[in-house]
Amino acid sequence: MTETSTETRSVVVEREIPFPPEKIWRALTQPHLIADWLMKNDFVPVVDHRFKLSADWGSVDCQVLEVEPNKTLSYTWAAYDLASVVTWTLTPTGAGTHLRMEQSGFRPDQRQAYGGARAAGNNSSQSWSRCWRGSSETDANGYAIRFGSFSQEVPVNWNNWCRQIHRWLSIAFTLAVIINIIAMVQERSSVGVGLLALLPLALLLLTGLYLFVLPHATRWRSARRSSGWG
Repeated sequence: MTETSTETRSVVVEREIPFPPEKIWRALTQPHLIADWLMKNDFVPVVDHRFKLSADWGSVDCQVLEVEPNKTLSYTWAAYDLASVVTWTLTPTGAGTHLRMEQSGFRPDQRQAYGGARAAGNNSSQSWSRCWRGSSETDANGYAIRFGSFSQEVPVNWNNWCRQIHRWLSIAFTLAVIINIIAMVQERSSVGVGLLALLPLALLLLTGLYLFVLPHATRWRSARRSSGWG
């Protein structure tokens, strides 16, 4: 095997962020903030700590390699045959912070993952800046950005609202059925009472189908990106 065929490639993204390093560091290391812009996790900023990033489509296995508060964070990123290393470097500037992200370890045969990561990085400026604004302590915009797709915003609140509506509709449907049973026992049943449960049932069907399809659609989109940054 030639030396060229064994070389790995890296994707580097650099941006100027109008926030101090301390604020960006919190977004990179506090689990509840990581969940806002990335995925659910059990991250702890301790060297050798193993953690998992979880989403509907699956998970990413990681291990912390380096921690230098407010300066450097590095960890492995292993998923779908992609064994890479993600390194964040924070450098204070007069306007805020120069943020550098490098994902290294793309093999020559992982062209799709590498190409997707490069495309995401080249188009990330506006979305990345909004990501830090949205994930700064309060998540004011209600948006998160997928780790691996800086160029696309995801309205995460919609999925949460849909699940909540589905629960309330389940309660409404149950109450409507109970009312129907009481009306039948008291021999007061009517067409209006009988149709009372149809509206929540129809809406339950719609929200249920959406929630059923959601993880499959997310898994399909993720498979197309080969679980890289793109």
